[in-house]
Amino acid sequence: MDTLLPIKELNEADFESFIKTVNTLFETAPPLAKRLYEKRPYSSYDALIDEADEIQSRLNEEERVEVINAHPRIGAPKQNLSAMSQREQGKGQEDNE
Repeated sequence: MDTLLPIKELNEADFESFIKTVNTLFETAPPLAKRLYEKRPYSSYDALIDEADEIQSRLNEEERVEVINAHPRIGAPKQNLSAMSQREQGKGQEDNE
């Protein structure tokens, strides 16, 4: 998935669709995604991101490690990254150098 559902659709999405969209934003971080699902509805993606910040501050150490490990490693092979992560990591910039 390279695009996000409109926030209204995300609020009404089943668990699997919600998690797929949230994983697009935050990589695959089950402790975070599950709690975000439980906290619906959101007025905007900004509100969802703010809630993610709050949730992360309350995770136990094991859950924090899981969330951190879900993020792509710096220098990881580009083919293993989602499209959004590739853009975030600057994929394509090497063509301009």
